[in-house]
Amino acid sequence: SKRVHEMIILRTLLSNKDVSIEDIEVILKRDYSLVEQRENIENAMKHLSKDIFTSLSTIKEFEPIVESEKKYSLKKSFKSSYEKNSYFKMLIDDLIDYNLNYVLKNYKQQGKETILRYKEYTKQQAFWNLNLDFNNGYQVSGYTIFEEQKKVIIFITLDDSLPFVAYDNVFYDEQRFTWFSKSNRCISRNGVLTGEGKIANNYYTIEVFLKKKSGENFFYLGEVEKVLKAQETLGKKGEPLVEYELKLKYEMDSNLFSYFNL
Repeated sequence: SKRVHEMIILRTLLSNKDVSIEDIEVILKRDYSLVEQRENIENAMKHLSKDIFTSLSTIKEFEPIVESEKKYSLKKSFKSSYEKNSYFKMLIDDLIDYNLNYVLKNYKQQGKETILRYKEYTKQQAFWNLNLDFNNGYQVSGYTIFEEQKKVIIFITLDDSLPFVAYDNVFYDEQRFTWFSKSNRCISRNGVLTGEGKIANNYYTIEVFLKKKSGENFFYLGEVEKVLKAQETLGKKGEPLVEYELKLKYEMDSNLFSYFNL
């Protein structure tokens, strides 16, 4: 866990018959100084009820949480096991405590925060903590465009081995860097902007995740302030793509910048 929301919901449901979004909002504000968390809570409820898993879990053999009239409750068989089986209760309580302590030590959020800059996330966790209903994160290649939310999530790997060597990502300073689209992409087609063209024209909010080499988690660098340049070019194999120069909203942490540029 890299946020407290799921654990607070589960712990509250275990001690109450049912809860609402508003109930969890009160607890997060009172105990964790988190405000305006409704979107995060709704997203957490989707995960716990498995509603978010539309392709990886099409058959719901077990739904831990059920919703009725804007109230959420635990499935009776789960809560019954928790109340009657002391060993099962101990395991569940231990998992909740462990996850809460881990988050508070390593990923503590405050105020309106939903995700922390310069912290590590997997692709799945990146979508999860940005409240995007995308459950196939392990198979994302490069970037994903969310038209409805007007948001783009990009994942950059600086590794100089195949297949990453095909892209020459360069950091000019703590805010400006190059980034490349997928192969066989262009800015416009038949006079209409493509997704890559919309990126070039600052149509989307762009969230950046970066890692140095394969096998690592990604570091979240925050939002892009502006796309400074965009041009159609050819990749190393002669394939058409779009090269961008992006500027981050905030300067990258100096230690992280040094790590990526070693």
